[in-house]
Amino acid sequence: RTLALYPQHVQALLNRGSALQELERYTEALASYDRAIQIAPAYASAHFNRGSALEKLHRPQDAVTAYERAIALDPNSAETYNNCGNALRALRRADEAIPLYDRALALKPDYVDAITNRNTAFFELKRYDEALTGFAAALRLRPDFPEALYNQIGRAHV
Repeated sequence: RTLALYPQHVQALLNRGSALQELERYTEALASYDRAIQIAPAYASAHFNRGSALEKLHRPQDAVTAYERAIALDPNSAETYNNCGNALRALRRADEAIPLYDRALALKPDYVDAITNRNTAFFELKRYDEALTGFAAALRLRPDFPEALYNQIGRAHV
């Protein structure tokens, strides 16, 4: 309804995109984010959300580009660095992802998702000791975190 009255309302476009993503309608969400970016090209959240939709559409290279733009606009978002690292890992570029996870953790040291993703990247690079040590650190912060627990137990036998 807001967009019918105010088609240039950037926040409404972002909210619409987020709702569409929740419904797994990623192509429509992407169109909503693209429209928001046309209206407000310097809005970091729009680029972040665009990257998220692109990841869901299995377009990791495009997602990296969107996240890099979001980082240029807002270099203080731990979530953006983390997601960009994930997109790089989807491209099998774990070595490039680790510095992004490091930056996310510099901004938010207790960010368990970034800790786990960083250690998954170490594992992918066959740096097993670093990975297992890191998964243990994630579990000390959040003992019930399933990804860290799975990775620590499941990968300990490699």
